[in-house]
Amino acid sequence: MLEGEAAYYAALRATDEQLARVDKEYQQLLKRDKGETTLAKAKEDLRFHMLIAEASQHLLVVSFSEIFTAVFNAIYGCCRVP
Repeated sequence: MLEGEAAYYAALRATDEQLARVDKEYQQLLKRDKGETTLAKAKEDLRFHMLIAEASQHLLVVSFSEIFTAVFNAIYGCCRVP
C-alpha cells in the first residue's frame, strides 16, 4: 500500500529534478551486477524506493519510509541509505 501511495503522489508532485533522480536510480537497478550480494541489492532497492517516497512530497509516506529504512539499518547494521 505504501509503495502505491508513494508512486501516486510522486507522479502528481515530483519536481523534474526528483524525477530525474528516480529515473537515474532505476537505470542503475537495471544494470545491476548479478554478482552483487543480496544485501547490496536490497540497499539499492531501498534507495530507489526512498527516492520515490521523497518525490511524493507526502509527509506520512516519507515518514513511514524513513521508519522502514531505520528498521532495515537496525537489522543489517549498516549506515543510512542515501
